[in-house]
Amino acid sequence: MYNPTSRRTVLRAATFLPLLCGSVRAADAEAFAGRVLKLAAEHRRRLGRLKAHAERTGQALLAGGAWWVTGAGKGWISELTGRAGGPAAAAPLRSAEAARKGDVAWLSFSPETYSADLQTARELEERGCVVTAFGPEPPGGQAAFPHALAGLTQWSEDERLTLMGNLLSLWSLTAEVAACTARNGKTLAMLQSAVLPGASERNAKYRKNVFHQGDIRMQPAAAGVLARAYLDFVNSMLRAIQEREMAKLRGVAGEIRRGVRDSRPATLRSIGHLLPYVAERDARLFRISSGGGRDRGSLVESARDSGYLVWLGYAQVPPDLVSAVRATGAKTAWIVASDAGAGLADGGDVVIDQHWKVGDAAVQVPGYDVPVLPPSAVAQLFIYEILVRGAGG
Repeated sequence: MYNPTSRRTVLRAATFLPLLCGSVRAADAEAFAGRVLKLAAEHRRRLGRLKAHAERTGQALLAGGAWWVTGAGKGWISELTGRAGGPAAAAPLRSAEAARKGDVAWLSFSPETYSADLQTARELEERGCVVTAFGPEPPGGQAAFPHALAGLTQWSEDERLTLMGNLLSLWSLTAEVAACTARNGKTLAMLQSAVLPGASERNAKYRKNVFHQGDIRMQPAAAGVLARAYLDFVNSMLRAIQEREMAKLRGVAGEIRRGVRDSRPATLRSIGHLLPYVAERDARLFRISSGGGRDRGSLVESARDSGYLVWLGYAQVPPDLVSAVRATGAKTAWIVASDAGAGLADGGDVVIDQHWKVGDAAVQVPGYDVPVLPPSAVAQLFIYEILVRGAGG
């Protein structure tokens, strides 16, 4: 029998279900943001855990060891190698056979890859390498790495929060290695962002060098000073994103969600060392457009087809690209460094500040010629995951 009251109830539920789902997604995004802020603050409070690891790595490098990066996730490996603000000598380890006695190996792990990464660590240690493993705290009874630097995340937490913990550990420990070697009279060679004038020539001079050869001398810093400076910057950056950009991020997440609903996923162009690898797994939400600032034709065409472009960038956006995307009629969200957003909002586009500046370096170390220690991957992963969670990923 027809029941009008029941029909009204169904209609009412159908009306409010999208609003309810949107609220749940927004709450998930807000919860993630809050968890990351707590995680970064905990890294700042627990600086003492870095000292022994920094000394092990620093002394091995001073003794002539090479610096290798390996473990779970191509993005994590890319984050430390050839990186603005990072060590010039760090290189991806293609196989354990390439490492020699006395070399340094920094290895990340996750619950999904734990067994394979533990086996890699053991092989490297058998070859006489100095291994530091980055990851969450394993549960009781799990075989342990001899030298693990906990990312201060739990085993049960999701992989992107684990990755965030590893990133914070990675750059704060790099800071302490630089301080350790400076106290021993050697200055760690660090790279400068290639987007800055003169950086290519400078980097070519020092690339693959573990230390400077007397031309630049970093002033010694006590244990904890450089890591504290880096984490102070990161904590301020994350709070600024949460306080000033969340409303815009919610709006962009809603646009992404509507695109998925209408079978027109947004086009995503991510630029950086880490994010392109992270985004590979989210094809349901996005049309992934690779190639950095290159291959503009395909990017513009994808933006036209999808109707929405999310640019999660690194530095200035080429003006001709901005004009070409606007000519398609596509909506756009430009997510850029603090000093790279000029003029992007003039056409009504959304502009989201990552709250770091072009050059991607958080700390000016006394005596060193350029600022070092990049915050961009932390900001980009933070923003990206808020968008993904807000869109229902």
